[in-house]
Amino acid sequence: MATGEIMTATSGETHDHPGVIAPPPLVFAGSWAAGVLADRYASGWPLPPALPAKVLAVLLGRAGVVFLASALGLFRKAGTRPEPWQPTSAIVTGEV
Repeated sequence: MATGEIMTATSGETHDHPGVIAPPPLVFAGSWAAGVLADRYASGWPLPPALPAKVLAVLLGRAGVVFLASALGLFRKAGTRPEPWQPTSAIVTGEV
């Protein structure tokens, strides 16, 4: 399969099961909680200067939003749902 191609399910296939252990928001919440705990118990570690850290945070946040919007557009174009717990009707393999 070439980069950027979309595979679609055929009518003869069995029910799709993505095998996702936890939905992504729950994974995010767990990572956030681990960060809060690390901040609470590992205080005193040196931090980068405030302005460069804020600029980097804004740039990374914007890059994440662009990446997310691009991926959602590809899912919409392929006619499949982005939620990993929903059945897959197409596999998007590139262009992000």
